[in-house]
Amino acid sequence: MSYIVAQLGARMHYAVPRMLHATNQLERLFTDVYGSLGWPRWCRALPAPVTPKDVRRISGRAASGVPDDRVTAFNLLGLRYAYRRRRARSREEFSKAFLWAGNKLCTNTIAYGLGEAGGVYVYNTAGLEILKTAKATGRRAVVEKTIAPLRFENTLLQEERNRFPSWQRPVESGKNFEILCQREESEWHLADTIVCGSDFVRDGIAACGGTRSRCVVI
Repeated sequence: MSYIVAQLGARMHYAVPRMLHATNQLERLFTDVYGSLGWPRWCRALPAPVTPKDVRRISGRAASGVPDDRVTAFNLLGLRYAYRRRRARSREEFSKAFLWAGNKLCTNTIAYGLGEAGGVYVYNTAGLEILKTAKATGRRAVVEKTIAPLRFENTLLQEERNRFPSWQRPVESGKNFEILCQREESEWHLADTIVCGSDFVRDGIAACGGTRSRCVVI
């Protein structure tokens, strides 16, 4: 079975698409800014000593061993996403930026097409629409949870802030944060497999109503 992988950023330096390609299971990688496609490839031509740190990071965004013709980069999305993150001044504004970027990555990927892929592999909060399309078209749906659920994490942080109120202000949990939590939880219910980085992540999913039997800890 081949998979499409959709991810914002380098995500473990593209470990998943690299492994899938090495086993002839990668249909296509969809991402935002990618160092060897479009205008970012010109960043590599700049001398390292005079290249700003952010530009060096862009030039290093490439999946070693994965041919460029297996990658689709939405570079403009990446620029707009970075701009929105930099302008965010609160947790609500960060949540709004994440919501926007996750939805755009999904809609752009679906518009391009999933090709002959028999499955999709996405990441938390940035895969909901792709997972819906996968389920509607009979494809296998995999989501990787790279961190404990937002709602679970927020509860733990709030407990600590209540214990030590002089250390930090209470967490603001507005409309956008709640929508982001709901988006994340909807992804679990659509996924055939939820890849977790630890038992802690799996336990957090179960605590928030996710199905433990769908979780695989790697």
